[in-house]
Amino acid sequence: MKNRQKYTPEYLLLAAIFGAHALSQIIPHKVESLPSKQIVRMRGIDDAIAYVKRTDSDTAITYGFVRKLIDKGELRSIRAGKKILINLDELLTYFNMGVKQYGYNS
Repeated sequence: MKNRQKYTPEYLLLAAIFGAHALSQIIPHKVESLPSKQIVRMRGIDDAIAYVKRTDSDTAITYGFVRKLIDKGELRSIRAGKKILINLDELLTYFNMGVKQYGYNS
């Protein structure tokens, strides 16, 4: 298996916005090995919750709960002005894998 370099959500967001060519002018050594067609689904907290509610209409996930996860450092985020963006896939992974990996008490 090929050893892939990990990228921060911020770096992948910049690559998605500006494109690999523009980003290569800024950070040439990282763009050459950027995985192709990897799209980071960055969403605001409200949009991420809305996505989860469309998938599971009975979900109990709230804005406050997601903010607590961010504040405690259990979920990474970036700021875009006043908006807080989270990686939607990381949020879903947190809830799918949370029982063991994140110490969820049932």
